[in-house]
Amino acid sequence: YGWLAEEGVTVIPDVRVTGVGAPREVHLSDGTTHSPDLVLAAVGVSPATGFLDGSGIEVADGFVVVDERLRTTAAGVWAAGDLVRAHNATAGRALHVEHWGDALTMGGIAGRNAAGGEETWGSAPGFWSEIGDRTLKHSAWGDGFDEVRVVEHGDDDEAGVTVWYALDGAVVGALTYEADQDYQRAEGLMAERTPIDDV
Repeated sequence: YGWLAEEGVTVIPDVRVTGVGAPREVHLSDGTTHSPDLVLAAVGVSPATGFLDGSGIEVADGFVVVDERLRTTAAGVWAAGDLVRAHNATAGRALHVEHWGDALTMGGIAGRNAAGGEETWGSAPGFWSEIGDRTLKHSAWGDGFDEVRVVEHGDDDEAGVTVWYALDGAVVGALTYEADQDYQRAEGLMAERTPIDDV
């Protein structure tokens, strides 16, 4: 939490918000009340897919099902982004991804395919996140891991770090800070199902 503290952010783990009051009161499950400078409520949304009932477009668990070319089960209909559970050609399975960069990639593929192309979606999902002047980069299939290995690239607080994620012994993701070389090779390691012991 050190980076966040340097940016003026206080992290309070292992509590729930039990109420929010005016003008800026946040009540927590540990009985404390805080008055932060800013209250941001990230409540999320659920896709509105009920209108697709009877359309011939398959919906599973609230998401439109598409193949690796982002085609729905209805002829001539493509879909992309947060709304879909798409088959990823490289991962070999359906994934649900909620990153804007992936939505752009998928949208481009869907549009080109709707215009007669035959592209497949096979890139590894990922995102970048900035904390002050620091940038974290993440790439992962996003549907689970059972092992984590941390590799530090130096001895001081500003040294780079890579967090490798594995499932059943194979690399399925990476989170990096000041380790662009690992971020760049992560997708290839994931695609090749490289054993975590070989990284």
